[in-house]
This record gives sequence, structure tokens and C-alpha cells, in this order.
Amino acid sequence: RAFYDQAQMEMSRLQRSGQPLSIAYIDLDNFKKVNDTRGHNEGDRVLKTVVETLKQTLRGSDFIARLGGDEFAVLLPSTSDVQSRALMKRLHAILLKTSDSSGWPVTFSIGVITCLEPPPSLENFIAKADELMYKVKASGKNAILHSTFRTS
Repeated sequence: RAFYDQAQMEMSRLQRSGQPLSIAYIDLDNFKKVNDTRGHNEGDRVLKTVVETLKQTLRGSDFIARLGGDEFAVLLPSTSDVQSRALMKRLHAILLKTSDSSGWPVTFSIGVITCLEPPPSLENFIAKADELMYKVKASGKNAILHSTFRTS
């Protein structure tokens, strides 16, 4: 709920300021394999490490939320498509390095949408990020797919 409240606040800021807003959806590929083969304690360690990596890599103004078992969303206020592409590329590399050095079989599918003008609804905007992440998963996982939302 906090994620949606924060997203609504950032959407209002976009309407007032015209500053872009990006949202990233991050899914941990093969996370179930960690729980199944190494136990839930190790799975919890993976999740905690991912959250710490997100906190250390992202700005203080960015908002991180865990939406499901192995799915996270990140609000990136005042972040253009170019900036979000660079940030997610760097974040993806750091997450992969951390996962690899820990011996986890986990990779990361990321969908990112940047909004340059107010979308018809917050739900529509969020659904686009989720859709992009699922396209990454359907096309082989462990990649980033980015799109820019424009109403015109």
C-alpha cells in the first residue's frame, strides 16, 4: 500500500513539475530454486542482500517496495529514460555480481517505464512496468527492458 501511496504522490509531482518519473519492476529469476535446494533461511538471506544492494545503489529519494515473494518495485522520481537506463544497467550488474559471489543461481529480470507526461492512470503506468518485466522473463530472463510512456 505504501508503494501505491508514494507512487500517487510522485505522479502528482509529475503533473505539477513536468519532471519525468520512472518505475522499475525487478523479479528474482530462479529464486524458488534457492528456497527448494538451500532452504528458506538462505532465501531470506538472498532477499535481505537484494534490499541492501538496492538501498546502497539507489538515491535516498528513490522508493523501494517488495511487492511479492521475489518481486520488487522502485520509484525513481525526476529520472529520465536515459538516466533510468544507466542506473538499471549499473544496478543489474551489481546485483549479478553479488549473486554470483554468493553462489546463488539468481539472476534479475527488470522492466522499466519512464513517464514524461501524466498517464491516464497510475494503475496503467504501473501495469506497463510489470508487463515489461514479464516480457523479459518470457524472452529468456536476466535482462532489462525499458520503455517511455507518452500519451501523444
